[in-house]
Amino acid sequence: MFALLFALSTVFAQDLELSVAPETPLVIPVDAIVDTVPISGPWFRVTVEFRNVSAAPLTVAAMTVDVQGREFTNRYNREFEIFEIAPQSFAQLPFYFDQLPIPPDDRSRQEAFSLPVKLTVYGWTGSRFSPENRLMRELVFTTR
Repeated sequence: MFALLFALSTVFAQDLELSVAPETPLVIPVDAIVDTVPISGPWFRVTVEFRNVSAAPLTVAAMTVDVQGREFTNRYNREFEIFEIAPQSFAQLPFYFDQLPIPPDDRSRQEAFSLPVKLTVYGWTGSRFSPENRLMRELVFTTR
């Protein structure tokens, strides 16, 4: 039964395509203020595009970001909450991730800013109030 459920969620994950812009985000090593919110360096900003390529609605419920083995939550996109993506359409949301695991002594070396990032999106196929099947999709990219 577990194998069947896993296979179903794997199939449905193909209905959601993820991309980020820029493809290789820049890490900013110092603190900043964005829309009156203080951000602690080092940090990066990325816009995530959630594209529904299916004929049914998809619902995005949560997202995690793992940077070099450390999980981050998005603290700076106040718009992020459970949302539905209509069939054959997309949504774009900006995210800021700060306090990246770069030791202060390494911030003078350019290669220290090249960090592997794994973004994982969780949700379901179906409308926001009628979940049908679990959905999980991952995207891996690198900062610079």
